[in-house]
Amino acid sequence: MERIKQALDKARSENKGPDSGVLSAKHNKGPKSDHNITYTETSVVSMHPDSLHEKRVVAIDENDPATAAYKVLRTQVLQRLRVNKWNSLAITSPTEGCGKTLTALNLAICLAREVNHTVLLVDMDLRRPKLHTYFPGIPGLGISDYLLNDVALNSILINPGIERLVILPGHKAFSSSS
Repeated sequence: MERIKQALDKARSENKGPDSGVLSAKHNKGPKSDHNITYTETSVVSMHPDSLHEKRVVAIDENDPATAAYKVLRTQVLQRLRVNKWNSLAITSPTEGCGKTLTALNLAICLAREVNHTVLLVDMDLRRPKLHTYFPGIPGLGISDYLLNDVALNSILINPGIERLVILPGHKAFSSSS
């Protein structure tokens, strides 16, 4: 167990490259050896874990048995991403209501909790965006505003109070999204 802790500490100390501060997030050395992230251009909207858990966002709770399934999925996804040297992932389904948003959100939380990963979760379902419904306190802007109305991207990005996770919600649906 001590070797794992040492490896994680080493990985944290080595993670000072240009990728470590994605989306105008600054890593600051805190009083301890852990990295603290200060979001300078991304809105931070903290959500109460109970309100997320009510919406079946289980990855927020390390003790929830369903979190283990998302951790297994995270490990398998990371292995395939590394083998293929990919850095992005799309989650799709044949119809609405299959669980794309919930799966993407739980997986994104598990990925963000990995020691060396920063995650940008983008709701690209332009016809039926749902990601914003999991975070009722976020401002009413989304990627459709960026694409159609030239709204600045940094005014749309949201950190839901989970380190290394940034969300770009969809918000307004538009039917001509093909």
